[in-house]
Amino acid sequence: EGFVVYSIDYPLSPEATYPRAVFSVLKALSWMRERDGVNEVFLLGDSAGGGLVTMAAALLENRLMLNGLLSRCCSSSSSSSS
Repeated sequence: EGFVVYSIDYPLSPEATYPRAVFSVLKALSWMRERDGVNEVFLLGDSAGGGLVTMAAALLENRLMLNGLLSRCCSSSSSSSS
């Protein structure tokens, strides 16, 4: 078996204020799970991306917090501006 690699194009500062980039990473992880049935991931990032994947991993550890954040950032009624 091989691996599938995803590269997440998250919004950058200063245009995108915190925690928008974190929400983008969580939304991408949710999409991977729904679309491709991904159950295990290795999160890698460099510089700011390293901070984002660290935050995502911490949030994934806390399921109650994750459920609240995902409903806030990933609901179909949420607006996204680029």
